Amino acid sequence: MVIVFLVMTALVKPFPNWVSKSSKNLKQYKQRTMETSEDDSEFQIIMCVHESHHLSGMSTLLKLSNSTKLSPITIFALHLVELTGRSSAMLIVHDAYNATNISQPIFERVISDHVTSHSLGSYGRSGTGHPISIQPVTVVSPYATMHREICCVAEDKHVTLIIVPFHKEGCGVDVVQENSSIRTVNHNLLAKAPCSVGIFVDRGLQLSIRDMGSNLWKQQINVAMLFTGGPDDREALAYSWRMAGSHEVRLTVVHFRPGEKAKSIMEERKESEIYEQLDEKYVNELRFKAMCNDSVIYLEKVVNNGEEILRTTKEMFDYYDLYIVGRGQGVASPFTSGLSEWSDCKDLGVLGEALSTSEFARNASILVIQQYYVADTAE
Repeated sequence: MVIVFLVMTALVKPFPNWVSKSSKNLKQYKQRTMETSEDDSEFQIIMCVHESHHLSGMSTLLKLSNSTKLSPITIFALHLVELTGRSSAMLIVHDAYNATNISQPIFERVISDHVTSHSLGSYGRSGTGHPISIQPVTVVSPYATMHREICCVAEDKHVTLIIVPFHKEGCGVDVVQENSSIRTVNHNLLAKAPCSVGIFVDRGLQLSIRDMGSNLWKQQINVAMLFTGGPDDREALAYSWRMAGSHEVRLTVVHFRPGEKAKSIMEERKESEIYEQLDEKYVNELRFKAMCNDSVIYLEKVVNNGEEILRTTKEMFDYYDLYIVGRGQGVASPFTSGLSEWSDCKDLGVLGEALSTSEFARNASILVIQQYYVADTAE
């Protein structure tokens, strides 16, 4: 397949021509998180695709991201291809188009395995009817350094969220396939990305026809956002709230409050008080905005550890199509106790991994979000 890319010299553009990393441009890059983004700002997303089967569920997710006239969505659809036998990375920029034209191919003549507009462009308009702009790009690079090219695009295009597929495929504990190359890219992005990152565990996410009563039927998807607190959870809540603006989304926000045992642990940590104040402020702001939105349900549950979170979720919230959680990076929480001991997949975080391997959520897709934070970005 790489040979096909190399002969398409007319379509190839080197990074400096399309990605202009001037210091002036980078200083203006402020929308690095959804939590801090203005309601009337453009929402720019990078969608990373390795194989054609990654497109279906991710396309549904992006359709439900709720492009509006006030806050339109631009998607940079990056097809990631391993570079072999070449010394430098290559960027192939294809014609951008508006997703309302469903007959136009997405990666025309580039992806040979039937990835066309039916896969991505067919969702056309978001739930509010505003078109989504799509810029297809092919990135040819070694997997070990592929994150650099993705980060370069994110920096220059002022991207707020990078969404990547999870490196494992399968349901519950039945992992069918594991891709170490995808895991390498994801791991590097979590450490180096200049914006927020979402890891998407796709279990066939799609809209379903639901009986609304009185002989009324509606395409809808049930989304559960499990909130335990911290920067990543606020970022996950921000994305969930954006999705709630789509007519096809029914959102349930479950705010897990600490019980007496959890409180005693949290009181010993100074950072817990700071996070709690920020959490309360942000949650209350969104609750106020959701007062007139019948498709948003807010619930509070008291728990003391991670096992109680999973048990509560299994008993009351096991019928959802999509779970959204924060990764919980750098936050020591009593909510993770009872789960972290056997956690072996740091990319999803403790709660995200527990959901991905639980039987009650074996058919549900999961989106784990990490909020951008300032860190050592040295290569």
